[in-house]
Amino acid sequence: MTVDDDENQRCYLDIVSYNMHGFNQGISTVRDMIMLFKCPIFLLQEHWLAPFNLYRFNDDLPADYLCFGSSAMGSCIESGVVRGRPYGGVMTLVHKSLQKCTQIVCSDERFVIVIGNALIVNVYLPCSGSENRLFTYQEVLENITLWIDHYTDKAVIFGGDLNLNLESRDVFCDLN
Repeated sequence: MTVDDDENQRCYLDIVSYNMHGFNQGISTVRDMIMLFKCPIFLLQEHWLAPFNLYRFNDDLPADYLCFGSSAMGSCIESGVVRGRPYGGVMTLVHKSLQKCTQIVCSDERFVIVIGNALIVNVYLPCSGSENRLFTYQEVLENITLWIDHYTDKAVIFGGDLNLNLESRDVFCDLN
């Protein structure tokens, strides 16, 4: 990925996006990718952690990364006993070498936006069969668009799990 910096020079930024399919299942792969790729930014989706367990990213990953993320489990936990499989949650890891020029803009249940020389959007959108899928898609994309419109001077890097088959032409492909 290339991004124009403040002096209109091109710089290169490596980014990895990975769906963890649960923290316990994916954390060892994330650690391996950090050691192997040494990327400055990782976009992670579906960690399935409750809000009070997000600290596990800091505890289980190298201290070289800042963790910006959210849980999608808050409303489930607030309503009582969690039944069924957990879902969602996004986390953006940013190498501490970028700490001085990086800050979180927005953290929502389905997306996290971090700003540096570019606006980096990490999103997890609902999969086929999800209740109110179209409404959720529209709402998330509208909220992200508001942030993008607020930072018109920044390039946008959009990644994550869109839960789309781009080869099929359906209403969800037309939204993106």
